[in-house]
Amino acid sequence: MVRGDFGKASTFLESAIRQNGSDAESHWMLAQCYQKMHRKESMVVDTLHKSLDLDARNPKAWNHLGVLAKLRDDRVLARSYFLKALDIEDLPETHLNMAILHYEDGEMVQARDGFNKVRDLLRADMTLDAYKEATWRLTMIYSYSTLKDEDVARRFWAQVLELFGRDSFQGKRARNWLEEVKAR
Repeated sequence: MVRGDFGKASTFLESAIRQNGSDAESHWMLAQCYQKMHRKESMVVDTLHKSLDLDARNPKAWNHLGVLAKLRDDRVLARSYFLKALDIEDLPETHLNMAILHYEDGEMVQARDGFNKVRDLLRADMTLDAYKEATWRLTMIYSYSTLKDEDVARRFWAQVLELFGRDSFQGKRARNWLEEVKAR
């Protein structure tokens, strides 16, 4: 099977589920395939719920349900799913999703704490997208929000340059911000 061939993977998983319908992990992986294949959301949600019926302690399934609820703009349900996931396991991607919710809702202290948690959990591999996203969001918090702190922001902008590169969108924003501060 070719990596990224979600059609073949879903066929294989559907067959495996027909043979052994009590494997929660197969249902969870099938939901991932359905999502990647742009199947109806109801198919993804139903498959995730089936996985959770078999194993309610799958934090990735709860996180995925939270992401889908957030996409539907059901923020209350998304938070409850993210919290269920975090009650089970400290997953960086769930902390990131919850922190983004706080950020979008203007809850900057909770957002800051969540993004810092992501960075702490992923410090061993700062190249991961979740680490970069958390760093970028913290940079925005310390640069423009009610928690504005120019000294902290300056350190984060330097990290943004390092993580994203000088020529990226983020790198250009970093250079501009640092030049503006220097000109003051």
